[in-house]
Amino acid sequence: MTAPVYSPGPWAYQYSPYTVQEASPLGVGADIPAYEVFDAAGNKVFDTNEDTPAELQEANARMGAAAPRLLASLVTSATLLADYDESDGEEGETYREALAAIAEATGTSSMPRKLPPDPDNMNDSRAEWAGAALSAFIKETGTHHEDALADLLADLMHWADRNSYEFDAALERARMHYEPETAGKRPT
Repeated sequence: MTAPVYSPGPWAYQYSPYTVQEASPLGVGADIPAYEVFDAAGNKVFDTNEDTPAELQEANARMGAAAPRLLASLVTSATLLADYDESDGEEGETYREALAAIAEATGTSSMPRKLPPDPDNMNDSRAEWAGAALSAFIKETGTHHEDALADLLADLMHWADRNSYEFDAALERARMHYEPETAGKRPT
């Protein structure tokens, strides 16, 4: 899957009522319920329709604020179900429904990649460590998710230039680490 193209998560929502400024049946100064959803940087992503009942607005804001986490979980679930892509059973149906929802949410039709083997059961942790580094880079630089990995790699090239490291040699060494970490059998 390609990296998500939406405001950085996690998202949150808050109650943000409008105040009546003109003559109204509610009276000047009365609150009109409304909610706003914000991204991780505090930028407003959207707000609710103040003509909707307050309880429904809050439920919609809560659902909207959970969207990035729900999408990430759905991508993970679809990846775990990828072996069932041609199955007629419940798992296959769930996998295809997950792909359809991911495509609708992201505006793409890309399929989650089937993960390579993990002989020492450490690759989820390795990916999380890399994800934490990438998230820190995004937070520090403001780089968009779709560009973050390439930008981080380019900046690491600049860092290597200034710190007497051979980037290409380090990348080749990384490949040599990656190969046994994704081999079909446990290293001895």
